[in-house]
Amino acid sequence: RASLATLVAGRVATLGADEGQKIRAGEELMQLDDSEAQATLDQAKAAVDAASVQVRQVRTVSLKDAREQVARAQTRLDEAQRTHERIGRLFAGGAATRETLEDAGTALSLAESELRAAQNQEADISGTRRASSNAAKHQAEAALAASRARFAYHRLTAPFDGVVIARMVEQGDVVQAGTPAFVVVREGATELVIEPDERNLALLAVGQSATASSEAFPDDRFAATVTYSAPAVDPRRGTIEVRLAVPA
Repeated sequence: RASLATLVAGRVATLGADEGQKIRAGEELMQLDDSEAQATLDQAKAAVDAASVQVRQVRTVSLKDAREQVARAQTRLDEAQRTHERIGRLFAGGAATRETLEDAGTALSLAESELRAAQNQEADISGTRRASSNAAKHQAEAALAASRARFAYHRLTAPFDGVVIARMVEQGDVVQAGTPAFVVVREGATELVIEPDERNLALLAVGQSATASSEAFPDDRFAATVTYSAPAVDPRRGTIEVRLAVPA
């Protein structure tokens, strides 16, 4: 048998099973009010969407713009270098003034500075900003996974095929996390568990045949077989646990 409880506290919204009812593995037995958990889940989904947009923007728009800016800066630098070289030749031949040569040198230095700035911005976008946006997305996805898990905690499902033998809650009750709401028994072969006195231990063996009857129906006897004998004696009671299979 198993005592089933939710992992979170809440108000019982619906009940899917009653005492004596047969259940199947995965069947929903109880659902708590999940409106707050749903809102948190929606918020986490929105955060993932926003982080994904940021990642795409960094990878496409921002990085593309940065690369185009580097290309434009490189073009201006190439042009400034050619101009400086041309004016240098003219100055050497006496066809240009020193002031014109200095202006060309200043323009060349400025173009070099612009290229370095554009390259640094591209490196920042492709490196730090890209890593930061990816980390933000991973963090948002982890928060979404946690929200989904907590949302699922508001539903109590059957762990195996079986029968409900006790239900301790009613619709509208407020339950605490870990407080048993259902007791279910697994569907399968019948097993007897007895605890004979340790003085009988030498007489017991796995595979031994037995005849059993219940106190409620002492005249009804049925065959059983010993399938398990505990490896240790209970020191408090001086007994040993023995299990028997009941084929019929």
